Amino acid sequence: MAAALCGRILELSARIEQDLPAGSAREALRAVRQRLESAATLRLAVGGRLNAGKSTLVNVLLGQRLAATDATECTRIVTWFHYHHQNRIHVRLRDGTSQILVPGPGGTVPADLGHPVDQIADLTVETSNQQLKLYHTLADTPGLDALSGLDEDSKAAMRSADALIYVMPHPGENDRKTLEALQEAFADSQLSAANTVGVLSQIDNLGDGARDPQETWKTARRIASHYATDLRTLLADVIPVHGLLAYAALGADFTEAHTEALRTLAAVPPDDRTLMLYSYDFFLEYTDCPLEAATRRRLHQLLGLYGIRLSLDLIDQGCTATRTLLDELRQRSGIDALLGFLHTNFLASADRLRAAASLTTLERISWTGQTPAEQRALADLRIHVARLRHDPALREVELAHALGELNQPAHHTTTALDDKATDDLVDLVKNPTPASRLGLPDDAPTTKIVQTAEAKADRWRALEFSPSRTLARHARTIREAFEDIAFHSTSATGRPDRDPPPATSLDRKGMRHG
Repeated sequence: MAAALCGRILELSARIEQDLPAGSAREALRAVRQRLESAATLRLAVGGRLNAGKSTLVNVLLGQRLAATDATECTRIVTWFHYHHQNRIHVRLRDGTSQILVPGPGGTVPADLGHPVDQIADLTVETSNQQLKLYHTLADTPGLDALSGLDEDSKAAMRSADALIYVMPHPGENDRKTLEALQEAFADSQLSAANTVGVLSQIDNLGDGARDPQETWKTARRIASHYATDLRTLLADVIPVHGLLAYAALGADFTEAHTEALRTLAAVPPDDRTLMLYSYDFFLEYTDCPLEAATRRRLHQLLGLYGIRLSLDLIDQGCTATRTLLDELRQRSGIDALLGFLHTNFLASADRLRAAASLTTLERISWTGQTPAEQRALADLRIHVARLRHDPALREVELAHALGELNQPAHHTTTALDDKATDDLVDLVKNPTPASRLGLPDDAPTTKIVQTAEAKADRWRALEFSPSRTLARHARTIREAFEDIAFHSTSATGRPDRDPPPATSLDRKGMRHG
């Protein structure tokens, strides 16, 4: 049952593919089928503005340094990371041809790709990485500072993803505009607050606490909490993560030799240590430092000044063994909060998210018929896609789409929601339990759950009479969701005196949602 929806879509795709004559529509349908057959893992895209730390986070999620983190030509190309028993790199060119390259040391992308960047559509790195095998396929995308500068290959990668990790070093109005533009540009995809999580990166550069790890984390948590609220219609959450610390803890680059170097630094008198770690230049040029410049440079590459300061504090507290030190760095990197979120909110919903993305692709394909034979087969596909969309498991996708559409700037003049209505919809989309979807604590009594659900249903019933057709359409779906919560919560108590949601909650096909 874990992949029930995807199994039905796979069966539908295979049947329609047999009915299609050879051509582009059949090839596109085959690509959907092959994707569903290849693995049950999510497609996660990692996006964000230029120099936000996207590639570092990709390496953290891989537990392996495969993505290029320097400002090289590779960072201007969409790079997919797939599981394969053999390490190799596919270079797909814009002229439709492709080439296979031998990876660099450790499976990395070589500096010389054999072609100018503007001739390359994307790269696919295939590697025997267990994270890719078990959990997710990853896409590392170029910077998103301007959607007008985002090429079609980058847009295709974003559109084909099941979920998005949006990395931002200094959240602000530009990130809001970028996220709003993303959701508007990809309105035909499933990109929404339900499957987009924000990562606050480069936290060592935040505020005045940059030289005090404890103060830095306090600042980072406050900023993340503020933007999680401010961007609640665009992001599921905002989680602070220090990428260098996370990779040091999860990757294989940090060794006993680096711990020994840190122990040597920890022996430097406190006043000298503070001055030595004032800046990167001071650290490299400090004449009384007991470490060679090359060792200092490598420590900085691995940890940054923030990570070095934190490591020395931990050694002062007795964390002198490599494993103990790395465990503490992992705990203080914030990565476990992000991994926990991804597992709970994205990976546990892999079947639903993959199904939603596949249905969106199939719907686009269904309108591409050129010949009468293609049009007949694709019309049949369109009918079955519409039926699958009514599956109760996909209702959350419909609600997430409502959240994104009702909060697009282009619609604000006609569909603007007040704070109560916005909070209703945010809770409904993002939270997992009936009580939390109503904004209530999980231990709320059933009577309170029912009363609250009915009150919210009444609020949204009034919005069904809005002159905006968009708002009226979504209000009906939202009202039905609250009615279902009330009905099923009452049914769970064993009371037989409630009727199911009224017939008005049937959709245009006569099929009940939920």
